[in-house]
Amino acid sequence: MTAGRTVPAITPSYPGFVNGDNAASLPIAPTCWTSATPSSPPGTYPTYCSGAADPNYTIDAGNYVNGTLTIKP
Repeated sequence: MTAGRTVPAITPSYPGFVNGDNAASLPIAPTCWTSATPSSPPGTYPTYCSGAADPNYTIDAGNYVNGTLTIKP
């Protein structure tokens, strides 16, 4: 993102769906966030997701992988 602009939505990616399922199939989608704000200085900021649930899949909270948001000048 560019400094001073709105922080974009943090969106997860998912491996492992089967039988035509996809992210829209999750009855409880993960919540994603970052500590970056429009007033954050240029740099890199971690992104996080947690909380997904589905009775047809085992979603291990310990397997979430953090991402990165880069703020450019």
